Amino acid sequence: MASIQPSQTSSGGIQSQSQSQGHRRPRPLASRKLDIVYLVFFIIHVPVMLLIDLAPLQPTWLRPRISYTLREYYLERYQDRYFEHPPAWFTAYMYLEAGYHSPLSLWMIWNIPRDHILVPLHLLLFALETAITTLTCVVDVAAWEGYTAIQRKDLYGLYVPYLVIACIMGIDAFFRVKRQITIMQPADTNARTGPGVSGSGLVAEAEENGQQQKGKRA
Repeated sequence: MASIQPSQTSSGGIQSQSQSQGHRRPRPLASRKLDIVYLVFFIIHVPVMLLIDLAPLQPTWLRPRISYTLREYYLERYQDRYFEHPPAWFTAYMYLEAGYHSPLSLWMIWNIPRDHILVPLHLLLFALETAITTLTCVVDVAAWEGYTAIQRKDLYGLYVPYLVIACIMGIDAFFRVKRQITIMQPADTNARTGPGVSGSGLVAEAEENGQQQKGKRA
């Protein structure tokens, strides 16, 4: 019976360690440089979506006057075909932006400063989706006819930085998620077996307990 007590004590230690990992102390935002960049990005992203990108999906009575002004300026300045005669796939991207980007961006603005444990996972998913959709636009712009090199350069100046940010975010988030999994995996394994206790040791303890129970019944 004395041999069982260390495993019980170590099991309690593992439980407290797991609990401390599940309720980790948030890191100060000032110490997370890339998170500051992401936070600024999402703060800018929300009004751009609502006032420019998603304006066609909004009812006329809901759109503010500044939305019309900004879209008119944008079309005059960049002559972006996606905002004049959007193809079907770009319209699908707009609905994706409304249903996914909008609520997620608000969630990020609230939870990045709080160092929420799910921020890296959401950053990874957002970066993958954004990189794919933005790359589609960049490749398609290159095939537009009737546009000068300067006009394409202006459009690339809008879409390419967005693509670069998505790639940086995706790489950073991937290693964050990988680190979280690596930290939690040993704790999960030890919680099942106990540190320093092999599977055969647990079987031997179980057999010993079984024999003791039979002796008591006899």
